[in-house]
Amino acid sequence: MFVSCLVSKSRFTLVFSKASLLSLSSTKNNLLCLYLMSRLHRHKYQEARKVLVIRKATKPRIVDRLVYVAAIIEPLFSLPQAYQIYNDKAATNVSILSWLGFECMTLIWLWYGITHKDKMILIYQGLFFVIDGSVLAGATYYGGKLY
Repeated sequence: MFVSCLVSKSRFTLVFSKASLLSLSSTKNNLLCLYLMSRLHRHKYQEARKVLVIRKATKPRIVDRLVYVAAIIEPLFSLPQAYQIYNDKAATNVSILSWLGFECMTLIWLWYGITHKDKMILIYQGLFFVIDGSVLAGATYYGGKLY
């Protein structure tokens, strides 16, 4: 029985003798050769599908710049709540559960921003995390409502 598989980077060749075609014990060798041949074919097909796309660099539009400004300004709207809590040293009308929910959602957005390496989301949610954390800490310390 003579069965051989010749594998190279550019081609795949199977060489069989007449005895191996008649032999039943060569089934394992034939299946191995067919498996290797199919793997090589899939590998070449996948390489052919890879396409490099080069995009032309574009200037940032006004809306892109405006989003960065909004990402810095919007979290600052929570500062009056934090100021009121720490100035009055009372948080009787502040819901701890709501601010805890804001913190949890901010952590999810931060995780998303880190995963996708999105600078705008990291700036925006980082500021929210700090400011909402200060409100939550003040509400917890100065006796805010749980609900």
